[in-house]
Amino acid sequence: MKKIYYLCALLFAANGAYAQENALECGTDYLMEEYFNKNPEAKKQHDSFNLELSRLAKSGELSRNVNSRIQQGQVYEIPIVVHVLSKGDALGTENNLNDQQIIDWIDYTNKIFDGTGDRMLNETNGGAVIPVKLVLVKIDPKGKPTNGINRIDLSGNENYVQYGINSNSNFNGLHDVEVVKEYGWESTKYYNIYVAYKSAVGAEATNGYAFFPGGSQSNDRTVMSGSASLVGQQTLAHEFGHALGVFHPHQGYVAGEGKYARDGNGQYIRDENGDYVINVTKPAVCPVNNDCTIDGDGVCDTEPILSLYDTSVNIFRCLTGRINQCTGSPYVGAEQNVMSYTYCFRNRFTPGQMDRAMAQLLRYRENLYTSPVLDNQAKDNNVSLISPSCSPTANERMGNFIIGTVNVNFNEINNWTNPYNTLENNFYKDFTKGYVLAKTTTTIPNNTSTKLNIKTSDTGYLLATKVYIDYNNDGVFSEIDELVLSKNGISRDNSVTSVDVTPPSNAVFNTPLRMRVISDLSNVNITPCGNPRFGDVEDYAVTIKDETLSTDDLKRKKVEIVTNNSTLLVNANDLISNITITDITGRLIYKGDNINKNNFYKDLNTKNQIYIVVVSLKNGTKHSQKVML
Repeated sequence: MKKIYYLCALLFAANGAYAQENALECGTDYLMEEYFNKNPEAKKQHDSFNLELSRLAKSGELSRNVNSRIQQGQVYEIPIVVHVLSKGDALGTENNLNDQQIIDWIDYTNKIFDGTGDRMLNETNGGAVIPVKLVLVKIDPKGKPTNGINRIDLSGNENYVQYGINSNSNFNGLHDVEVVKEYGWESTKYYNIYVAYKSAVGAEATNGYAFFPGGSQSNDRTVMSGSASLVGQQTLAHEFGHALGVFHPHQGYVAGEGKYARDGNGQYIRDENGDYVINVTKPAVCPVNNDCTIDGDGVCDTEPILSLYDTSVNIFRCLTGRINQCTGSPYVGAEQNVMSYTYCFRNRFTPGQMDRAMAQLLRYRENLYTSPVLDNQAKDNNVSLISPSCSPTANERMGNFIIGTVNVNFNEINNWTNPYNTLENNFYKDFTKGYVLAKTTTTIPNNTSTKLNIKTSDTGYLLATKVYIDYNNDGVFSEIDELVLSKNGISRDNSVTSVDVTPPSNAVFNTPLRMRVISDLSNVNITPCGNPRFGDVEDYAVTIKDETLSTDDLKRKKVEIVTNNSTLLVNANDLISNITITDITGRLIYKGDNINKNNFYKDLNTKNQIYIVVVSLKNGTKHSQKVML
């Protein structure tokens, strides 16, 4: 019914009814239903976070957390690239927008988010500001200058020329995944927007569609039709609202069916208000609204409504002032919401929608609003490393489980990546070879510890991660003295695993060394040379700077840590304040406070176990060392 209705809307717009520029046909619901059917773990993650948002909304914590961020005046910039898919039409037409049209369109969309656009409401007059700004990037994936507009000539692709783009490969049209694989820019650094002359989700013609946040970011994108990508259109704001996890206000309604009423002469009948009369053959059903924090759109300040594009409900009229069939009272704003299907001018987001959008942004979009491409500078990772003795050649299971590393944070390194997924087949990522979009090399001191944080994918599975540094620079990773982190049983609730890294005294200094990060399913036998089973492998470069202390410094700060069988011995030139001992997974084994001695010993009754010992002295200095007992 929606496809027929869309075509009818075009017909009636030509006859002077509400202009089609105010209509929106969004394919996100169909897209996400298909995606969740294929990726049940992503659906579990999605549902789990919605339950968490419900709990936070009921306690008031959600609004308090968001408002504390908003009051700081921060605007979260999202680096975007607009891919214009041309079938050969003249530049400047709606099938091949020119640069200025795109720049103006993005500017108009940003004014919808900040509430400054013509007729838009903001926090001063009944609406809400969503503090995001879409920013056309200035560097491309090779580090070259760009205006953030990528023109793709598809005039030679007959499938696209005839049918446009489609999210479903079983229907006519160029499958959008093929476009993403061929032309998409790295989705952890850029938000990709594709503008096609025609777009569809399966059999449904659309003005646009987008993926919800979370899951595999390789799927992350918005697809737009050219006719909906102009100043005056709210479709991109609507779709990016979905990309921030905001639903339609009619979420969960059941579609009805209706037909235009005709008189004996076959003419359409209008009522006393001049509206077309509908003969309803199947009434639409309102969304459930027993608990507004979880039912429908999960937002309590958007009234439940039917889709106002439903042919059993409405034909080409703005329903402001009319009765909302789901509440029995006049509409109070949902019919003018940016996320609604409506023939009214869309002039608002609500505070509840803003809370939801910001919660999703902070949970799932950190990689974008902290993206290094926002500083418009290519990163210099030019180092010379010896080749590793081994590198993975495949992912053993090739399943789309979305398992792997998503962020490595180590001193200067702060790199967000996609976990392994079948679209990219990214089981091995060597970031030591001329990568320019993020810092993937760093220098750390030899005599103090440096914090290493590894974030694994947000999945329903328990995961494991290991990190090695080739301290002796022989191209081989040793399980005994080059394993710096090992953790099993990582859940989405503790997906960041941390360890303090202090290089051993026999490490090679002032030379780039390879660091290998491996993440996989929990209890998989992870080895530095094996292929990942479900996850991925990433390589980085670390240089250990020799910061040899002066004789006076040595006298003042010297700490000696030695082992004797299963006993740990610590000697220091100053009084020892406290000592902590952790295993290689970060689990605390021993913590001693207020020791106030120059000597300390501890029998751990173990054999061939690796520990990290951190000794803090009264003079404020700290010494960290890895030992085996």
